Amino acid sequence: RRFHPSIFATVEVFITTGRLSGFVSKSIYSGLTKLPIDFEIHLPKEGEVAAILYTSGGTGEPKGVEYTHDIFINQTYALKNEFNLTEDDIDVAGFPLFSFFTLAMGMTSVIPYMDFAKPAECVPSILYKNITDNKATFLAGSPAIWEKLVDYCLEKKLKLDTVKYVVMFGAPVSLSIHQKFAKVLTQGTTYTPYGATECLPVSNISGEYILGHFFNDMLEGRGTCVGQAINGNAVKIIKMTDEAIPDFKNVQVLAQGEVGEIIVKGKNVTKGYYQKDEATQLAKIQNGDSLWHRMGDVGYLDENELLWFCGRKKHVVQVGDQYFYPTQVEAVYNQHPKVKRSALVKDIKNNRPAVIIERYDQKIEIDSMFLMDLKNLSQNHEHTKEIADFYAAQAFPVDVRHNIKIDRKKLQKEILE
Repeated sequence: RRFHPSIFATVEVFITTGRLSGFVSKSIYSGLTKLPIDFEIHLPKEGEVAAILYTSGGTGEPKGVEYTHDIFINQTYALKNEFNLTEDDIDVAGFPLFSFFTLAMGMTSVIPYMDFAKPAECVPSILYKNITDNKATFLAGSPAIWEKLVDYCLEKKLKLDTVKYVVMFGAPVSLSIHQKFAKVLTQGTTYTPYGATECLPVSNISGEYILGHFFNDMLEGRGTCVGQAINGNAVKIIKMTDEAIPDFKNVQVLAQGEVGEIIVKGKNVTKGYYQKDEATQLAKIQNGDSLWHRMGDVGYLDENELLWFCGRKKHVVQVGDQYFYPTQVEAVYNQHPKVKRSALVKDIKNNRPAVIIERYDQKIEIDSMFLMDLKNLSQNHEHTKEIADFYAAQAFPVDVRHNIKIDRKKLQKEILE
């Protein structure tokens, strides 16, 4: 603060965790010994606001989500039951907020030695030591963290013998991460719960189940299977619209296998955004005394009521009557050995879908042989046959929270405008 005072120009009260108070800050312990030992514990009501949690802002401005005490309680029970967690489990929290849930379950929560503002820059050797020293059984956080860890383990021929659950969230998880962890975990598997700040978790599936049942489907661009709705949640797929839907009776529910907007109802669905009435109206659908939340994602339900994620609604590219869904399209090109990841965008000038490639070698060119490979991949799949425009970027811009969600709007502007 002393080196960069301008950043803190609007702050009126400064508090330090040290015991010494200065002219510009106040110790949190100041006067504590003079207070009475006995005090009345505040017992909040279920519907009382407990916290305001901000979305990552991956598709726009971050919004404050109002969390009530009952939602936190319901989330804690949902996570505890889904992963069969007990007081004997030990958590290494790759996302610090998650430790509040595990502590509430009576678990030991270990805060790893890393910069949580830059999860992708974690040092895997230190992370591995944090996990093994504490005999961790539960890991949770961004895929960007755990991919670095598992690559380190494979390089050094190390195992994670105590870990039962590696829970990854914040962005779609590649099949290769599940495959890598299958070689490193001796007692457990990976999990990819689906959800958002406004409703978490919605569904869940294990990497073991994905690799055993849907490997080829996901590789070929069917979408990402995110599992069955967890106990207490209901999921439906409705026709996509950018308009508000005030009442559920106005909803057009789609048939099995049809791609549309994902909505969810359950005890952990939040009721609104802080001081953003318009955003709340766009995201919620009233259904009598209950509420459906519009996830802002597209997907479908298969014949077994398993939910398949096909991308963010704002990232869907429409050309005439044809829709191109990001997760389905990108899976096709991500198979190429030169492609680290890809991003579907719309070439607005030419009104065509385009795919931007991030290469492993970080080259910003699409040479003739590489272009031929990409076009051949397009022709091998029905849902990509119309895609013929490809561009390269040295590195994709990503979100600040998880360091893995692609900022497609920024990428599109950098490459195509």
